[in-house]
Amino acid sequence: MRYSAEVANYSAEVDICKGIAILAVVWHHSLILYPVNLLEVRWCQYVWIIDQTFFMQIFFFISGYLFALSKPRSYSTILQNKAKRLLIPYFSYELLNLLLKLLAPSLVNRKVDSVSGYLYQMFCLGGELWFVYVLFFLFVVWAVCLKKTNTLAQLAIAGIIIVGCNFISTEQINAYCLLGEVIRYSPIFIIGYVAKSVNKQIMLSNLNVAATVILFPTLCLLFVETFRGNASLWFLMSFAGCWFVWTMACLLRKSEIVTKTLSYFGKNSLPLYWLNGFALVLARIAAVKICPEDNSVLLFFCVFVLCLTTEIIMLLAVQRIPIVSTLIGCYKR
Repeated sequence: MRYSAEVANYSAEVDICKGIAILAVVWHHSLILYPVNLLEVRWCQYVWIIDQTFFMQIFFFISGYLFALSKPRSYSTILQNKAKRLLIPYFSYELLNLLLKLLAPSLVNRKVDSVSGYLYQMFCLGGELWFVYVLFFLFVVWAVCLKKTNTLAQLAIAGIIIVGCNFISTEQINAYCLLGEVIRYSPIFIIGYVAKSVNKQIMLSNLNVAATVILFPTLCLLFVETFRGNASLWFLMSFAGCWFVWTMACLLRKSEIVTKTLSYFGKNSLPLYWLNGFALVLARIAAVKICPEDNSVLLFFCVFVLCLTTEIIMLLAVQRIPIVSTLIGCYKR
């Protein structure tokens, strides 16, 4: 991905945000459902729900933010670039995943009932790499509109969508190229686009840090049990979660070690997301054999560490193979 000079000035915070988010994805998926269901444990349920306030939303937020800072390009050029960046890793993952499920069905908890059904899911329902699928369609929908409207109009569009989500069921229209998810994440993407004008000094101000550190945990305490079933609360929690992560990223940038570590994960967030499903299978099998099944804390952390370690090893290996590196969306300087 090519950055403009302005994007480069914010790349540290952006990469830290993505680093936090991809670690939260690995963390989230470490709460295994198979062969042991950790979501039957109460504390695991809360971790799972709180993660859902930001761990995918921040990717859409940052994507909108970076798009706002990118150089103006034609609609066709934007879609071509996004197809190379997103659709190549998407289809390479889905096809490899199909092959492995057919060859080793005993290693997966979601079997393939039919190849035609799997292909339908891949083309029309976002497959298993749904985030990449939805992100591509967000650019399809908003690439021209956002570049040709002002901030007030963009906020109005986001507001109308948020209100509309209270009266329609996005789940019911997901059968059409995950249109429901495209609609639901559009306000996050648009607000990320609008956030280009936010001064970094505001993020670092004592007032913002104090308010963010107090507000997000408070909202989690109040609404953690109910926000997923209420559109307005879901957006409130999502925006609060994204703002919290962004604020933390600005603070964490003061530490060089933390910045380098999280930036590494952030720059490689797409290939790590790509590799997560495969690494998770190995981590789950090993963790269940190593840890007692009744020790949820040990089992959870064991899966997380093994999965993350496996992903890093796999990433280092594939980065040495240019064609494979391209297929899984590795970061190119």
